[in-house]
Amino acid sequence: MQCGERLTAAVTEGIFRDELAPLGGTEFDTILQEDCLYARCALPRPLEVAPGDSVRGGVALRFFYDELNVRPYVLRKVCSNGAVIARSLAAWQVLDLAVRDPDEVVVELREAIRSCAAPEAIAEAGARMRSARAVAFSGEDMIIMRMEMRRLFGGFELGILGAIRARMREGGDSSRFGVMNAVTSLARDMKDSQMRWRLEVLGGAIAMLPPRPAGPTRRRRAFSVELQGTR
Repeated sequence: MQCGERLTAAVTEGIFRDELAPLGGTEFDTILQEDCLYARCALPRPLEVAPGDSVRGGVALRFFYDELNVRPYVLRKVCSNGAVIARSLAAWQVLDLAVRDPDEVVVELREAIRSCAAPEAIAEAGARMRSARAVAFSGEDMIIMRMEMRRLFGGFELGILGAIRARMREGGDSSRFGVMNAVTSLARDMKDSQMRWRLEVLGGAIAMLPPRPAGPTRRRRAFSVELQGTR
């Protein structure tokens, strides 16, 4: 890339690989379509979320026309389900690329990739996933998830929710971790790159749900009954 030259998806892919290869990144999952790029790389840093069940931290990147996102990424080893952690201190986004100095953006991009690849960027997600196994997915959690789905999918969230519920019935796990896994398993099977990214972001949002105060509520009990009725 020449000084002052417009940053493209192809150039961004090269930077992504260039930054992660020295960190042990060898398994790159990239899709380059016109001036859009979806890239993921899991690094050789396993985190155990349960006995015999580990995840690997890494980085996910999306270059979508005039928008660039870099996020920490978590790949579950046993099933190859990935979650994009959008709500992270390491997460980075640039809108309106055309009005930014491309050289400055490249410097920020490289810093963002290294930041998202740092062990501490994945540590919190791993800890949340471990605790999510013991926390039932509540009515309040469903409300938060529906709000996130409305933001990500617009008028299509009801159809996506139906597909997620079907995966939840198959998995038989009504914990936060089970719901996250239902979402990310649906993402894994998506052929549409944009839809896969959005579902992985949704899965990451479920993984990063805040700790819940102790004590049951009416909504938590109601959602538990709803799950039992759909199995």
